[in-house]
Amino acid sequence: MSLAIEVSDVVGVLLKDGWHKVSEQSFELDKFEFVRLSDVRMASGSVEGISAVGARWKEPDGLWMACQLPNVIAVRME
Repeated sequence: MSLAIEVSDVVGVLLKDGWHKVSEQSFELDKFEFVRLSDVRMASGSVEGISAVGARWKEPDGLWMACQLPNVIAVRME
C-alpha cells in the first residue's frame, strides 16, 4: 500500500510555525543542499544529521520557501 501524493496537487504545507500556502503548483521535492551557483566546485554528499531530501515551494507573495523534508508535518492537497 502507498500513500502516494501527487506533488502538483499540494496547496499547503504544515511546518512548526503553521500552514504555508503553495502557489502555482510549485511544490517540489529534491536533493537538499546549499550551493553557490557561480562555484563550479560544488560538493555534494551527505552530512550527518541533515536530511538529503528537501521540499521547496513558492508562496502567494512570490517568496520561495525551502526546508528539509522531515520538517514537513503535513500537506494539503486539492
